[in-house]
Amino acid sequence: MKKYISIALCGLLCFTAAGCVTDAATGETTGSGAATGSGSATGSGAATGSGAAPGTDTEADQGAGTAAAETTPPKPDATEPADTPLEYSEPVQATITMEDGGEIVLELYPYLAPQSVYNFVYLARQGYYDGLKFHRIIYGFMIQGGCPQGTGTGNPGYAILGEFSENGFSNDLEHTRGVLSMARSSDYDSAGSQFFIMHDDAPGLDGSYAAFGRVISGMDVVDRIADIPNDGPNGSVAEKNKPVMVSVTIDSDVELPEPNKLPN
Repeated sequence: MKKYISIALCGLLCFTAAGCVTDAATGETTGSGAATGSGSATGSGAATGSGAAPGTDTEADQGAGTAAAETTPPKPDATEPADTPLEYSEPVQATITMEDGGEIVLELYPYLAPQSVYNFVYLARQGYYDGLKFHRIIYGFMIQGGCPQGTGTGNPGYAILGEFSENGFSNDLEHTRGVLSMARSSDYDSAGSQFFIMHDDAPGLDGSYAAFGRVISGMDVVDRIADIPNDGPNGSVAEKNKPVMVSVTIDSDVELPEPNKLPN
């Protein structure tokens, strides 16, 4: 079953038809609505945006120049029940190395979104992300990658649980600049391999998408990627301009379970 993919600032379930899903086919959208609606963002422009999340304004002017948050979310209290075994309650570090040599260092939080972290680590250790591209870029909003087709229409052959409050899962990591989150379709449990990194704050995504980590080094690389012009309001990028991830490596020496794979 194929679904549209993309990220958008809440409100429409597809970017082309309603703001949150981009290419016809796969199953991962981000945003419960349109991050942009009338205009396409380019490298020098703002996030655009007539399509905003319900109850929120467009993200165009919410401080793209702010630094990525660096505060690690609190770990679960050892005296309280936890969804994740305490041995997995430490952050996991990962590095995205780009074709131009730039590095984006990530901190992943298995105690906030275990299935999302297990899945990212599982795929990265198989080399799944090596050579894939950031195919969707919206300046002032986010950059999205992890599609095996490089078009927003692919997945790893399975889906994972959507770890966010609208899906009945407690996850209070907000979609601020530098935060890493899972792309999905209108189906809450449809995330697969595609992920996005916030270029600016987008509170309209909070509670609707599974944030599971953040950039701790390399936001300058994210900024360079976000500056690449796109071809339309859904953030699609010309093939020749799509930045390539040479590798995604897991730097922490930790053994995590495989994700619980759901049919897609």
